[in-house]
Amino acid sequence: MISSVTSCGYSPSLKENQYLLDFDADMEFVNDDETTLDWRDIFLRREIRLSIQVASVMTGCVLDKTNATIKLQNIVLKIYDLSDPETARQSYREINAYKECCMLQGKPIPIVYAIGTVWGLLRVFVMENCATAVKGEKFSRDDWEKANDVLEKLHGCGITHGDLKTDDFVVSEQGHMRLIDLGLAMKRPVQDGHLRMKKRILSG
Repeated sequence: MISSVTSCGYSPSLKENQYLLDFDADMEFVNDDETTLDWRDIFLRREIRLSIQVASVMTGCVLDKTNATIKLQNIVLKIYDLSDPETARQSYREINAYKECCMLQGKPIPIVYAIGTVWGLLRVFVMENCATAVKGEKFSRDDWEKANDVLEKLHGCGITHGDLKTDDFVVSEQGHMRLIDLGLAMKRPVQDGHLRMKKRILSG
């Protein structure tokens, strides 16, 4: 449910244009490392929108439904509109990709804390806010070597990204690179053509 107040009448302090998301009862994915969180008893607070393409991506935090204490902060919420069949298909692909690559989460791909639906109309990914996108013109040879290493790990799980762009690579302040946006990922052992082409350019 989308609301500015909780079902029990408690209203956490919300800034303008912030909303709460209340998951439906059945969760589609819960990270085993976050077993202390009961995802049926939390709210998600949407904050600053980062982008809107196939899915809406925004910052947020996880709140306890009873007392509104923050359980997880500095997270990213990726929200798919399930009323559109193609958007729904991409959300399923992303779920499957993260499940197939669960051992890579927190390393070359972001941590996914939970995935669930709201009203049966929205699919929400609760994810780690891990880094800042690297613009293509700023990609150095070292960046491409890191990107190749990330993709090799993804392909090692039998997954190809499917829609690779330089904006899909993010780098933390510590210099760690991760790959995001797996909505078009596919289970097949092939190399992403964009990176293969870039490697030829760099080696030539």
